Amino acid sequence: MSVRRRLLTGLGLALVTLVYLATMPTQRSMNDVESAAVAGWRYATTGGMSLDGLDLHRLGTLSDGAADWLWVTTGAGGHQVISRSPGVMVASVPAYWLWAHLGGHGSAPEQFSLVPAQVTAVLLTVAALALLWLALEGLVGTATRTLAVAALACATPVWTVAAGGLYTHSIDLLGIGGMAWAARRERWWLVGVFGGVALWGRLHMALVVAVVGLTMAVVRRRPAIAVRVGLPSLLLMGLAALFSHAVYGHWTPAGGYRTADQYAAGVVRTDHLSQLRTYAGLLIAPDRGLLVWSPVLLLLPLAIGRVWRSAPAWTRALAVGGLAYLVVQGLLDGFSGGSGYFGYRLTLEPLGCAFPLLVLAATRMGPVARALIGPLLGLQTGAFAIGAVSHGFFVLPQDVWRDNSIWLAVRTFPSIGAFLVLTTLVGYLAGRVWRERGIDTGVSGAPAAAAPSAPAARR
Repeated sequence: MSVRRRLLTGLGLALVTLVYLATMPTQRSMNDVESAAVAGWRYATTGGMSLDGLDLHRLGTLSDGAADWLWVTTGAGGHQVISRSPGVMVASVPAYWLWAHLGGHGSAPEQFSLVPAQVTAVLLTVAALALLWLALEGLVGTATRTLAVAALACATPVWTVAAGGLYTHSIDLLGIGGMAWAARRERWWLVGVFGGVALWGRLHMALVVAVVGLTMAVVRRRPAIAVRVGLPSLLLMGLAALFSHAVYGHWTPAGGYRTADQYAAGVVRTDHLSQLRTYAGLLIAPDRGLLVWSPVLLLLPLAIGRVWRSAPAWTRALAVGGLAYLVVQGLLDGFSGGSGYFGYRLTLEPLGCAFPLLVLAATRMGPVARALIGPLLGLQTGAFAIGAVSHGFFVLPQDVWRDNSIWLAVRTFPSIGAFLVLTTLVGYLAGRVWRERGIDTGVSGAPAAAAPSAPAARR
Protein backbone atom coordinates (compact mmCIF):
# COMPACT_ATOMS: atom_id res chain seq x y z
CA MET A 1 0.00 0.00 0.00
CA SER A 2 1.32 3.44 -0.95
CA VAL A 3 2.42 6.00 1.60
CA ARG A 4 -0.38 8.26 0.40
CA ARG A 5 -3.03 5.64 1.12
CA ARG A 6 -1.55 4.88 4.54
CA LEU A 7 -1.65 8.59 5.33
CA LEU A 8 -5.26 8.89 4.18
CA THR A 9 -6.21 5.84 6.25
CA GLY A 10 -4.53 7.30 9.32
CA LEU A 11 -6.37 10.57 8.78
CA GLY A 12 -9.61 8.64 8.44
CA LEU A 13 -9.11 6.89 11.77
CA ALA A 14 -8.21 10.22 13.35
CA LEU A 15 -11.42 11.71 11.96
CA VAL A 16 -13.49 8.82 13.34
CA THR A 17 -11.80 9.31 16.72
CA LEU A 18 -12.64 13.02 16.72
CA VAL A 19 -16.25 12.33 15.75
CA TYR A 20 -16.56 9.75 18.53
CA LEU A 21 -15.02 12.11 21.08
CA ALA A 22 -17.25 14.98 19.98
CA THR A 23 -20.42 12.91 20.35
CA MET A 24 -19.68 10.89 23.49
CA PRO A 25 -21.95 11.61 26.47
CA THR A 26 -20.07 13.16 29.39
CA GLN A 27 -22.79 13.97 31.91
CA ARG A 28 -25.01 10.90 32.18
CA SER A 29 -25.23 7.47 30.59
CA MET A 30 -26.70 4.02 31.15
CA ASN A 31 -26.16 2.50 34.59
CA ASP A 32 -23.96 -0.26 33.10
CA VAL A 33 -21.59 2.41 31.82
CA GLU A 34 -21.72 4.55 34.94
CA SER A 35 -21.05 1.56 37.20
CA ALA A 36 -18.01 0.50 35.19
CA ALA A 37 -16.68 4.06 35.32
CA VAL A 38 -17.07 4.24 39.09
CA ALA A 39 -15.14 0.97 39.49
CA GLY A 40 -12.23 2.19 37.35
CA TRP A 41 -12.12 5.57 39.10
CA ARG A 42 -12.25 3.97 42.54
CA TYR A 43 -9.35 1.62 41.86
CA ALA A 44 -7.22 4.31 40.21
CA THR A 45 -7.65 6.74 43.09
CA THR A 46 -7.67 4.39 46.10
CA GLY A 47 -5.92 1.21 44.95
CA GLY A 48 -8.95 -0.97 45.67
CA MET A 49 -12.47 -1.73 44.50
CA SER A 50 -14.24 -1.24 47.83
CA LEU A 51 -16.90 1.46 47.95
CA ASP A 52 -17.06 1.39 51.75
CA GLY A 53 -17.37 4.90 53.14
CA LEU A 54 -18.08 6.46 49.74
CA ASP A 55 -21.20 8.60 49.50
CA LEU A 56 -22.53 7.55 46.11
CA HIS A 57 -25.00 10.42 46.11
CA ARG A 58 -22.16 12.93 45.80
CA LEU A 59 -20.51 11.38 42.74
CA GLY A 60 -19.74 14.35 40.52
CA THR A 61 -22.04 14.41 37.49
CA LEU A 62 -23.92 11.37 38.83
CA SER A 63 -24.99 13.08 42.03
CA ASP A 64 -28.56 13.76 40.88
CA GLY A 65 -29.91 10.35 41.79
CA ALA A 66 -27.88 8.04 39.55
CA ALA A 67 -26.26 6.44 42.59
CA ASP A 68 -29.55 4.72 43.31
CA TRP A 69 -29.27 2.61 40.17
CA LEU A 70 -25.58 1.78 40.07
CA TRP A 71 -24.80 -1.94 40.03
CA VAL A 72 -23.57 -2.41 43.60
CA THR A 73 -23.27 -5.70 45.46
CA THR A 74 -21.66 -7.16 48.56
CA GLY A 75 -18.31 -8.65 47.64
CA ALA A 76 -15.48 -10.48 49.38
CA GLY A 77 -15.09 -9.62 53.06
CA GLY A 78 -18.50 -7.93 53.11
CA HIS A 79 -17.25 -4.89 51.17
CA GLN A 80 -19.57 -2.98 48.87
CA VAL A 81 -18.28 -3.19 45.28
CA ILE A 82 -19.44 -2.50 41.75
CA SER A 83 -20.99 -5.55 40.09
CA ARG A 84 -19.73 -5.75 36.51
CA SER A 85 -17.48 -7.94 34.38
CA PRO A 86 -13.72 -7.74 35.02
CA GLY A 87 -12.89 -6.10 31.69
CA VAL A 88 -15.03 -2.99 32.04
CA MET A 89 -13.98 -2.54 35.65
CA VAL A 90 -10.27 -2.37 34.88
CA ALA A 91 -10.20 -0.96 31.34
CA SER A 92 -10.52 2.67 32.42
CA VAL A 93 -8.04 2.44 35.31
CA PRO A 94 -5.12 3.89 33.25
CA ALA A 95 -7.27 6.81 32.08
CA TYR A 96 -8.44 7.55 35.62
CA TRP A 97 -4.85 7.24 36.91
CA LEU A 98 -3.78 9.91 34.42
CA TRP A 99 -6.86 11.95 35.30
CA ALA A 100 -5.86 11.83 38.97
CA HIS A 101 -2.11 12.34 38.65
CA LEU A 102 -1.97 14.82 35.80
CA GLY A 103 -5.22 16.64 36.42
CA GLY A 104 -5.06 16.73 40.19
CA HIS A 105 -8.35 14.85 40.65
CA GLY A 106 -8.59 12.68 43.73
CA SER A 107 -10.88 10.16 45.41
CA ALA A 108 -13.40 12.67 46.74
CA PRO A 109 -16.81 11.77 45.29
CA GLU A 110 -17.31 15.30 43.96
CA GLN A 111 -14.24 14.82 41.74
CA PHE A 112 -15.63 11.83 39.88
CA SER A 113 -16.19 12.26 36.14
CA LEU A 114 -17.37 10.00 33.34
CA VAL A 115 -14.92 11.52 30.87
CA PRO A 116 -11.91 9.18 31.36
CA ALA A 117 -14.10 6.10 31.00
CA GLN A 118 -15.83 7.51 27.93
CA VAL A 119 -12.50 8.36 26.30
CA THR A 120 -11.35 4.82 27.07
CA ALA A 121 -14.39 3.42 25.24
CA VAL A 122 -13.62 5.60 22.22
CA LEU A 123 -9.97 4.52 22.06
CA LEU A 124 -10.82 0.83 22.48
CA THR A 125 -13.38 1.05 19.69
CA VAL A 126 -11.06 2.88 17.30
CA ALA A 127 -8.36 0.30 18.02
CA ALA A 128 -10.85 -2.46 17.19
CA LEU A 129 -11.71 -0.76 13.88
CA ALA A 130 -8.02 -0.39 13.02
CA LEU A 131 -7.41 -4.09 13.70
CA LEU A 132 -10.36 -5.11 11.51
CA TRP A 133 -9.02 -2.87 8.74
CA LEU A 134 -5.63 -4.56 9.02
CA ALA A 135 -7.27 -7.99 9.05
CA LEU A 136 -8.73 -7.32 5.59
CA GLU A 137 -5.38 -6.41 4.06
CA GLY A 138 -4.82 -8.41 0.89
CA LEU A 139 -8.35 -9.85 0.91
CA VAL A 140 -10.10 -6.84 -0.68
CA GLY A 141 -8.87 -3.58 -2.15
CA THR A 142 -7.77 -0.78 0.14
CA ALA A 143 -10.67 1.49 -0.79
CA THR A 144 -13.18 -1.30 -0.24
CA ARG A 145 -11.94 -2.25 3.20
CA THR A 146 -11.71 1.40 4.19
CA LEU A 147 -15.31 2.02 3.16
CA ALA A 148 -16.40 -1.18 4.93
CA VAL A 149 -14.75 -0.18 8.20
CA ALA A 150 -16.20 3.31 7.87
CA ALA A 151 -19.65 1.77 7.47
CA LEU A 152 -19.12 -0.37 10.57
CA ALA A 153 -17.91 2.70 12.47
CA CYS A 154 -20.70 5.09 11.50
CA ALA A 155 -23.68 3.07 10.26
CA THR A 156 -24.06 0.70 13.23
CA PRO A 157 -24.30 0.99 17.03
CA VAL A 158 -20.51 0.72 17.13
CA TRP A 159 -20.87 4.52 17.16
CA THR A 160 -23.71 4.93 19.63
CA VAL A 161 -22.90 2.00 21.95
CA ALA A 162 -19.31 0.72 21.80
CA ALA A 163 -17.85 4.22 21.36
CA GLY A 164 -20.62 5.84 23.36
CA GLY A 165 -19.77 4.32 26.71
CA LEU A 166 -17.64 1.70 28.42
CA TYR A 167 -19.88 -1.29 27.85
CA THR A 168 -18.63 -4.86 27.64
CA HIS A 169 -18.97 -4.48 23.86
CA SER A 170 -16.00 -2.10 23.69
CA ILE A 171 -13.82 -4.83 25.21
CA ASP A 172 -15.31 -7.57 23.07
CA LEU A 173 -14.89 -5.72 19.78
CA LEU A 174 -11.25 -5.05 20.58
CA GLY A 175 -10.79 -8.77 21.19
CA ILE A 176 -12.64 -9.69 17.99
CA GLY A 177 -10.62 -7.24 15.91
CA GLY A 178 -7.42 -8.58 17.41
CA MET A 179 -8.42 -12.19 16.76
CA ALA A 180 -9.22 -11.36 13.13
CA TRP A 181 -5.92 -9.53 12.64
CA ALA A 182 -3.89 -12.29 14.28
CA ALA A 183 -5.72 -15.10 12.46
CA ARG A 184 -5.15 -13.36 9.13
CA ARG A 185 -1.42 -13.55 9.85
CA GLU A 186 -1.64 -16.99 11.50
CA ARG A 187 -0.26 -15.73 14.78
CA TRP A 188 -2.18 -18.22 16.84
CA TRP A 189 -0.76 -17.26 20.23
CA LEU A 190 -2.07 -13.73 19.64
CA VAL A 191 -5.46 -15.09 18.62
CA GLY A 192 -5.61 -16.64 22.08
CA VAL A 193 -4.43 -13.46 23.79
CA PHE A 194 -7.04 -11.30 22.08
CA GLY A 195 -9.66 -13.97 22.71
CA GLY A 196 -8.76 -13.82 26.39
CA VAL A 197 -9.21 -10.05 26.30
CA ALA A 198 -12.67 -10.53 24.79
CA LEU A 199 -13.83 -12.98 27.45
CA TRP A 200 -12.87 -10.42 30.12
CA GLY A 201 -15.74 -8.46 28.61
CA ARG A 202 -18.27 -11.28 28.35
CA LEU A 203 -17.32 -14.77 29.40
CA HIS A 204 -19.19 -16.52 26.60
CA MET A 205 -16.83 -14.90 24.11
CA ALA A 206 -14.81 -18.00 25.03
CA LEU A 207 -17.05 -19.84 22.57
CA VAL A 208 -15.72 -17.72 19.72
CA VAL A 209 -12.15 -18.43 20.77
CA ALA A 210 -12.86 -22.17 20.96
CA VAL A 211 -14.56 -22.31 17.56
CA VAL A 212 -11.73 -20.41 15.85
CA GLY A 213 -8.97 -22.44 17.51
CA LEU A 214 -10.55 -25.86 16.94
CA THR A 215 -11.72 -25.09 13.40
CA MET A 216 -8.33 -23.89 12.27
CA ALA A 217 -6.64 -26.87 13.91
CA VAL A 218 -8.91 -29.22 11.95
CA VAL A 219 -8.70 -27.31 8.66
CA ARG A 220 -4.91 -27.09 8.81
CA ARG A 221 -4.57 -30.55 10.38
CA ARG A 222 -2.37 -29.04 13.05
CA PRO A 223 -3.53 -29.72 16.63
CA ALA A 224 -0.86 -27.30 17.81
CA ILE A 225 -3.04 -24.44 16.58
CA ALA A 226 -5.74 -25.31 19.10
CA VAL A 227 -3.12 -25.45 21.83
CA ARG A 228 -1.62 -22.10 20.87
CA VAL A 229 -5.03 -20.44 20.79
CA GLY A 230 -6.29 -22.19 23.90
CA LEU A 231 -3.44 -21.68 26.35
CA PRO A 232 -3.34 -17.84 26.40
CA SER A 233 -7.14 -17.59 26.51
CA LEU A 234 -7.32 -20.11 29.36
CA LEU A 235 -4.62 -18.22 31.23
CA LEU A 236 -6.57 -14.98 30.89
CA MET A 237 -9.74 -16.78 31.95
CA GLY A 238 -7.87 -17.95 35.05
CA LEU A 239 -6.79 -14.40 35.79
CA ALA A 240 -10.43 -13.30 35.46
CA ALA A 241 -11.36 -15.98 38.00
CA LEU A 242 -8.65 -14.68 40.37
CA PHE A 243 -10.04 -11.16 39.95
CA SER A 244 -13.53 -12.42 40.73
CA HIS A 245 -12.33 -14.22 43.83
CA ALA A 246 -10.46 -11.19 45.10
CA VAL A 247 -13.36 -8.79 44.53
CA TYR A 248 -16.47 -10.98 44.95
CA GLY A 249 -15.30 -14.05 46.83
CA HIS A 250 -16.21 -16.54 44.08
CA TRP A 251 -14.29 -18.11 41.21
CA THR A 252 -16.67 -17.43 38.32
CA PRO A 253 -14.60 -15.61 35.63
CA ALA A 254 -17.62 -13.47 34.75
CA GLY A 255 -16.94 -11.38 37.85
CA GLY A 256 -19.94 -9.50 39.16
CA TYR A 257 -21.72 -9.50 35.83
CA ARG A 258 -25.37 -10.20 36.47
CA THR A 259 -25.41 -13.39 34.39
CA ALA A 260 -22.65 -14.88 36.55
CA ASP A 261 -25.24 -17.07 38.31
CA GLN A 262 -26.38 -18.46 34.96
CA TYR A 263 -22.78 -19.17 34.00
CA ALA A 264 -22.27 -21.01 37.28
CA ALA A 265 -25.54 -22.94 37.26
CA GLY A 266 -25.86 -23.61 33.53
CA VAL A 267 -28.71 -22.72 31.22
CA VAL A 268 -31.97 -23.11 33.10
CA ARG A 269 -34.57 -21.55 30.80
CA THR A 270 -37.21 -24.09 29.75
CA ASP A 271 -39.91 -21.84 28.29
CA HIS A 272 -39.42 -22.49 24.56
CA LEU A 273 -41.89 -19.83 23.45
CA SER A 274 -40.06 -17.24 25.53
CA GLN A 275 -36.79 -18.46 24.06
CA LEU A 276 -38.06 -18.04 20.51
CA ARG A 277 -39.30 -14.57 21.38
CA THR A 278 -35.82 -13.70 22.66
CA TYR A 279 -34.13 -14.78 19.43
CA ALA A 280 -36.78 -13.02 17.36
CA GLY A 281 -36.22 -9.89 19.44
CA LEU A 282 -32.48 -9.98 18.86
CA LEU A 283 -33.10 -10.02 15.12
CA ILE A 284 -36.35 -8.23 14.31
CA ALA A 285 -37.73 -6.33 17.34
CA PRO A 286 -38.54 -2.82 16.02
CA ASP A 287 -36.19 -1.09 18.45
CA ARG A 288 -33.62 -3.80 19.18
CA GLY A 289 -33.49 -5.99 16.10
CA LEU A 290 -30.18 -6.39 14.28
CA LEU A 291 -31.92 -6.59 10.91
CA VAL A 292 -34.13 -3.58 11.64
CA TRP A 293 -31.22 -1.27 12.43
CA SER A 294 -28.82 -2.83 9.90
CA PRO A 295 -31.03 -3.73 6.93
CA VAL A 296 -27.96 -3.78 4.69
CA LEU A 297 -27.34 -7.28 6.09
CA LEU A 298 -30.45 -8.48 4.22
CA LEU A 299 -28.59 -7.89 0.94
CA LEU A 300 -25.79 -10.33 1.74
CA PRO A 301 -27.07 -13.93 2.26
CA LEU A 302 -26.79 -14.92 -1.43
CA ALA A 303 -23.38 -13.28 -1.71
CA ILE A 304 -22.20 -15.16 1.39
CA GLY A 305 -23.16 -18.37 -0.39
CA ARG A 306 -21.11 -17.34 -3.43
CA VAL A 307 -18.00 -16.54 -1.42
CA TRP A 308 -18.23 -19.17 1.32
CA ARG A 309 -16.02 -21.87 -0.16
CA SER A 310 -13.30 -19.49 -1.30
CA ALA A 311 -13.23 -17.35 1.83
CA PRO A 312 -10.29 -17.94 4.18
CA ALA A 313 -11.13 -20.52 6.80
CA TRP A 314 -10.55 -18.09 9.64
CA THR A 315 -13.27 -15.73 8.36
CA ARG A 316 -15.77 -18.57 8.32
CA ALA A 317 -14.67 -19.84 11.73
CA LEU A 318 -14.98 -16.40 13.24
CA ALA A 319 -18.47 -15.95 11.78
CA VAL A 320 -19.61 -19.36 13.05
CA GLY A 321 -18.14 -18.53 16.45
CA GLY A 322 -20.25 -15.37 16.44
CA LEU A 323 -23.37 -17.45 15.76
CA ALA A 324 -22.50 -19.76 18.66
CA TYR A 325 -22.09 -16.69 20.86
CA LEU A 326 -25.51 -15.42 19.75
CA VAL A 327 -27.19 -18.72 20.63
CA VAL A 328 -25.74 -18.67 24.15
CA GLN A 329 -26.44 -14.96 24.58
CA GLY A 330 -30.11 -15.66 23.89
CA LEU A 331 -30.11 -18.49 26.44
CA LEU A 332 -28.48 -16.46 29.20
CA ASP A 333 -30.37 -13.21 28.94
CA GLY A 334 -33.24 -11.34 27.32
CA PHE A 335 -32.90 -9.33 24.14
CA SER A 336 -33.68 -5.75 25.12
CA GLY A 337 -30.36 -4.98 26.83
CA GLY A 338 -32.05 -2.49 29.14
CA SER A 339 -32.63 1.12 28.14
CA GLY A 340 -30.75 4.37 27.72
CA TYR A 341 -28.89 3.46 24.55
CA PHE A 342 -29.57 3.87 20.82
CA GLY A 343 -29.92 0.88 18.49
CA TYR A 344 -29.03 -2.70 19.41
CA ARG A 345 -26.09 -3.86 21.51
CA LEU A 346 -26.38 -7.56 22.35
CA THR A 347 -25.75 -8.51 18.71
CA LEU A 348 -22.68 -6.30 18.26
CA GLU A 349 -20.35 -9.23 18.96
CA PRO A 350 -21.87 -11.50 16.26
CA LEU A 351 -21.75 -8.56 13.85
CA GLY A 352 -18.08 -7.99 14.61
CA CYS A 353 -17.29 -11.69 14.22
CA ALA A 354 -19.06 -11.86 10.85
CA PHE A 355 -17.59 -8.59 9.58
CA PRO A 356 -14.60 -9.96 7.59
CA LEU A 357 -16.82 -12.54 5.86
CA LEU A 358 -19.51 -9.92 5.20
CA VAL A 359 -16.96 -7.63 3.54
CA LEU A 360 -15.84 -10.45 1.27
CA ALA A 361 -19.47 -11.21 0.45
CA ALA A 362 -20.13 -7.56 -0.40
CA THR A 363 -17.67 -7.86 -3.30
CA ARG A 364 -19.85 -10.60 -4.83
CA MET A 365 -23.29 -9.02 -4.56
CA GLY A 366 -25.71 -9.08 -7.47
CA PRO A 367 -26.78 -5.93 -9.37
CA VAL A 368 -29.87 -5.26 -7.25
CA ALA A 369 -27.96 -5.54 -3.98
CA ARG A 370 -25.18 -3.31 -5.35
CA ALA A 371 -27.76 -0.68 -6.23
CA LEU A 372 -29.34 -0.79 -2.77
CA ILE A 373 -26.27 -0.91 -0.54
CA GLY A 374 -25.44 2.79 -0.94
CA PRO A 375 -28.89 4.15 0.02
CA LEU A 376 -29.21 1.73 2.92
CA LEU A 377 -25.81 2.65 4.36
CA GLY A 378 -26.71 6.32 3.95
CA LEU A 379 -29.96 5.77 5.83
CA GLN A 380 -28.22 3.83 8.60
CA THR A 381 -25.52 6.47 8.98
CA GLY A 382 -28.13 9.20 9.27
CA ALA A 383 -30.03 7.21 11.88
CA PHE A 384 -27.02 6.62 14.08
CA ALA A 385 -25.83 10.19 13.67
CA ILE A 386 -29.13 11.30 15.19
CA GLY A 387 -28.67 8.96 18.14
CA ALA A 388 -25.03 9.89 18.68
CA VAL A 389 -25.66 13.63 18.61
CA SER A 390 -28.94 13.74 20.52
CA HIS A 391 -28.14 11.18 23.27
CA GLY A 392 -31.87 10.72 23.39
CA PHE A 393 -35.00 9.26 21.76
CA PHE A 394 -34.64 6.11 23.83
CA VAL A 395 -37.45 3.56 23.78
CA LEU A 396 -38.19 1.82 27.09
CA PRO A 397 -37.71 -1.96 27.26
CA GLN A 398 -41.46 -2.59 27.52
CA ASP A 399 -42.02 -0.76 24.23
CA VAL A 400 -39.30 -2.29 22.04
CA TRP A 401 -41.84 -4.42 20.14
CA ARG A 402 -44.17 -1.45 19.57
CA ASP A 403 -41.90 1.53 18.88
CA ASN A 404 -38.60 2.55 17.37
CA SER A 405 -36.16 5.29 18.35
CA ILE A 406 -35.93 6.79 14.86
CA TRP A 407 -39.71 6.79 14.48
CA LEU A 408 -39.91 8.48 17.89
CA ALA A 409 -37.39 11.08 16.72
CA VAL A 410 -39.32 11.78 13.51
CA ARG A 411 -42.60 12.08 15.43
CA THR A 412 -40.98 14.53 17.80
CA PHE A 413 -39.09 16.57 15.17
CA PRO A 414 -40.44 15.98 11.64
CA SER A 415 -37.38 17.74 10.18
CA ILE A 416 -35.36 14.66 11.15
CA GLY A 417 -37.24 12.81 8.42
CA ALA A 418 -35.85 15.27 5.85
CA PHE A 419 -32.35 14.68 7.23
CA LEU A 420 -32.74 10.94 6.77
CA VAL A 421 -33.93 11.42 3.21
CA LEU A 422 -30.84 13.55 2.58
CA THR A 423 -28.40 10.97 3.98
CA THR A 424 -30.14 8.24 1.97
CA LEU A 425 -29.73 10.33 -1.19
CA VAL A 426 -26.06 10.95 -0.41
CA GLY A 427 -25.61 7.21 0.06
CA TYR A 428 -27.29 6.53 -3.27
CA LEU A 429 -25.05 9.01 -5.10
CA ALA A 430 -21.92 7.66 -3.40
CA GLY A 431 -22.89 4.10 -4.32
CA ARG A 432 -23.52 5.12 -7.91
CA VAL A 433 -20.12 6.80 -8.20
CA TRP A 434 -18.54 3.73 -6.63
CA ARG A 435 -20.12 1.41 -9.20
CA GLU A 436 -19.56 3.60 -12.24
CA ARG A 437 -15.91 4.24 -11.49
CA GLY A 438 -15.24 0.64 -10.59
CA ILE A 439 -13.32 1.54 -7.43
CA ASP A 440 -11.22 -1.38 -6.29
CA THR A 441 -13.15 -4.31 -4.88
CA GLY A 442 -10.21 -6.65 -4.68
CA VAL A 443 -11.88 -9.13 -7.05
CA SER A 444 -11.15 -9.95 -10.63
CA GLY A 445 -13.29 -12.82 -11.73
CA ALA A 446 -12.55 -14.71 -8.50
CA PRO A 447 -12.81 -13.36 -4.98
CA ALA A 448 -9.70 -11.92 -3.42
CA ALA A 449 -10.45 -14.19 -0.49
CA ALA A 450 -8.97 -17.02 -2.48
CA ALA A 451 -5.55 -15.54 -1.87
CA PRO A 452 -3.38 -17.25 0.77
CA SER A 453 -4.22 -16.05 4.25
CA ALA A 454 -0.59 -15.82 5.35
CA PRO A 455 2.94 -16.27 4.06
CA ALA A 456 3.90 -19.89 3.55
CA ALA A 457 6.64 -19.54 6.13
CA ARG A 458 4.05 -19.24 8.87
CA ARG A 459 2.12 -22.35 7.97
